[in-house]
Order: sequence, then C-alpha cells, then structure tokens
Amino acid sequence: TYRMMVQEPLKKYRFPTLRHCLGAGEAVNPEVIEAWREGTGHHIYEGYGQTESVLVAATFPATPWKPGSMGPTAPGHHIGIVDEEGLTVRAGTEGARLREGLRRALAACPIVGEIRGLGLMVAVELVEDRGTRAPLRLKARDLDRVAHDLRDHGVLAFVDNPVILAPPLVITERETDDLVESAAAAVQALGARLSAAR
Repeated sequence: TYRMMVQEPLKKYRFPTLRHCLGAGEAVNPEVIEAWREGTGHHIYEGYGQTESVLVAATFPATPWKPGSMGPTAPGHHIGIVDEEGLTVRAGTEGARLREGLRRALAACPIVGEIRGLGLMVAVELVEDRGTRAPLRLKARDLDRVAHDLRDHGVLAFVDNPVILAPPLVITERETDDLVESAAAAVQALGARLSAAR
C-alpha cells in the first residue's frame, strides 16, 4: 500500500492524527520509506507477526533503522533458525564441532570414555578403564584442580563425572576451537596426575 501511496503528491495532504506508520509482511523499500518520510514527516517502521503470535519482531522508534531488516525481537520472543531436530543451528554446528574436536584431542587419553551431547551441551565421561567403562572415582581435590585449570583458560564448566561443557549459543568457531584445546588440556593433565600417583 505504501508503494502506491507514495505515487501521490503527499505534501499536499495533511495528516494531523497520524502518529505511527508500520509496514508488515515484507520489507518496505528504502526509497519508499524516504518518500513517505518526506511527504508525511513519519518513518515507516517494519514489523513481523502472525495471528497466533502477535508482534514477533519490529523496528521500534528507539532502535536504529537498517534497510530490509525486521528489527530486533519483540519482548517475550526468541527467534532462531533451527535444524530438523529443533536445535538452534549455531548450537547444532558448533556442538558437533566441539564434540568432534574433543574426540580427536582426547582419543589417546586413557581416562576418557564417551564424549556425547546434544547441541552445545557436551559431556566428557571419565573412566577407570575404557574396556569396562567403569566410572572414574575422583576426589574433590581432583575435581577442584580440573575446574581451576579450566577457569585459568576462561572456561566455566560443571566439573564432576562427566565433565559437562555448555558454552553460550553465540560461540564462534575460533572460540569453540579454543574451548576444545583448553578442555582437552585440563582432562589430559588430570590423567597425567592420576597416572603419576599410581
């Protein structure tokens, strides 16, 4: 509708009660927005929603305008791209990168059993023996040392058996690789300490 309306000489009309303008469904061209602003003095904000969800995302007066953007999510909503399993795509791709990286880095570590997870929640199982997969019984000081080693590298984790890593969804590939390196080093150091104590 805005595309048709800006074909009219808008400056000859008065809009005394017009307070806010919103386009919904598809992005309004920047040229149309500019013509509308020149003719009415009002910006056309973008919005997206459905009958079932009401307003999901919009360009609000307090947010900077970016041509073609729906704007940030409306309060109370979370928008993301999900894969076939319903996982946020970043969680799926970076989670797989994290699991595979840990599997490679810890392949020769005798105290590591299974490395498993879903999305970006990844568990490193610690075992007495890989054949039986009997859980490794650790003392509090051993767990504290692993937690300390991880913290020294900027990694927060749930340190028990298994060691659980759950980085934020905004993690980058480089940060995932750094996390693999730090977590593998902490687990390998634990293995070396336990081996030396035997």
